[in-house]
Amino acid sequence: ECTELVDKSIDQIIGQLSELIAVCPANSNDSEELARSIFYATERFHHPAHANEWKRETIEQEFNIVWNLIEKGFLK
Repeated sequence: ECTELVDKSIDQIIGQLSELIAVCPANSNDSEELARSIFYATERFHHPAHANEWKRETIEQEFNIVWNLIEKGFLK
């Protein structure tokens, strides 16, 4: 039951990302797949299990590295 709730929440977030991607130029024909990829690629920066890592001095730089890869690789 709890797993289903988490899955439903993730699906909602991915759905929202998909809608945003669908209106932006992207190097993908499947906005849902791209949204799911972005969600999981950035999991370290938003999943509470990684909260301890958010205190690192380099966390913003690490996020920027990941985001630049996503932006240059998938988004135009």
